[in-house]
Amino acid sequence: MLVKDAHDLAESPHILRVASSISTVTFSAYGLVVADMHGSVHVLNKEFEPVSSWVAHVGGRVTHMVEKRGYLVTLGVCVLLLSLVSIV
Repeated sequence: MLVKDAHDLAESPHILRVASSISTVTFSAYGLVVADMHGSVHVLNKEFEPVSSWVAHVGGRVTHMVEKRGYLVTLGVCVLLLSLVSIV
């Protein structure tokens, strides 16, 4: 089965088309969590469609992520920042 973009079935999902901007990936109970070089975090469902997205680090990029018990902790650079959010 090929994964398709929800808005353009002829294409792969947008987040995967710009793979060079992906900075880190982790798995969670809620789906695949992808962070990009622009400081944004995206939770993708099993069809790789975005379920939730937000900016974790303004003006920086996410370098590390870990999820435990519904909380996602991210580390980012520009100035070292720490973000803690609930993804429940």
